[in-house]
Amino acid sequence: MKVTYSYNREKQYRYFLNFEPVATAGYSLYIYHITQDAINQLHRKQSQQQ
Repeated sequence: MKVTYSYNREKQYRYFLNFEPVATAGYSLYIYHITQDAINQLHRKQSQQQ
């Protein structure tokens, strides 16, 4: 995912800011490995904050 996408005005990729990229390609691409367990943990955390 291009780094600037996570900070764009439409906020459609801000979800990825909750995860750490596992690598970068050059200076402008983040590479993520997001497991189902990580997604579930994030959803639990977000539901507790509401």
